[in-house]
Amino acid sequence: MYPVLFHLGSLDIYSFGLMLSLAFASAAAVAFFNAKRHGIDPWLVVDMCLYLYLAGLVGSRLLFVLLNWHEYAAAPITILYTWEGGVSFYGAIMGGFVAVLFLTRRRRLSFGRVADTFAPALALAAGIGRLGCALNGCCYGVPTDGAWGVFTRFAPGLRHPTQLYESFAYFTAFVFLLWWQKRHAKAPGQVFVAFVLAYIVGRFVVEFFRDGERLYAWLSLTQAASLVIAVVAIGAYRYLGRRAEAAPALATGPSGQTAAPNETAAGKTDA
Repeated sequence: MYPVLFHLGSLDIYSFGLMLSLAFASAAAVAFFNAKRHGIDPWLVVDMCLYLYLAGLVGSRLLFVLLNWHEYAAAPITILYTWEGGVSFYGAIMGGFVAVLFLTRRRRLSFGRVADTFAPALALAAGIGRLGCALNGCCYGVPTDGAWGVFTRFAPGLRHPTQLYESFAYFTAFVFLLWWQKRHAKAPGQVFVAFVLAYIVGRFVVEFFRDGERLYAWLSLTQAASLVIAVVAIGAYRYLGRRAEAAPALATGPSGQTAAPNETAAGKTDA
């Protein structure tokens, strides 16, 4: 556990903030090189990245604070102490979703294509971000007597390294999505939905080993939310596929889809 990685004079370099920055840079690079596959101008992706980063950062922090308000009520100023950790990836997805929705509407881009472009990048960013949690000591697991247990500065005793469990799950999801988008995605938006499902599966399993508030002994609040999101995501995936089959002219994309008459190679659409 290394909340401060090193010092530059009087400046402390926090591991959590550094890993978030690395996650953003890596995700931006992946999205840039992934853009052409989905018919999006790579430089438009670069232009959107800063907005998505800010929206994701604000969304992730706000949702975490709302879910853990009892920890901040006495000293609201600590909400700004982001270097101490405390973010929700669900919140980051929600914030990024709103930003993408706004930007695609404004620039007349296909929302599904843009979301698919960023999907593998989000999985990679989640994996790197959890490494930051491991270094910071937050998001720890329940107590364990196993040799793999680690200490955290926020709770006593050896704990499951759930941050590393999650990181492995998301790196696996990243590789899976790169493979999936080449062979199985049939409609714009399906790669992003596949990312949501992969993320939920990883988080749901790891949540059994993670310390936190539970609705029941066997079900956490996050797991309950994941089940609801999973049902919606599965429905969305099937809907997108059926819509593509019913109207193949609208199911555009380089992976065997037919280009829509009103759409350009940059992913622009009248919708």
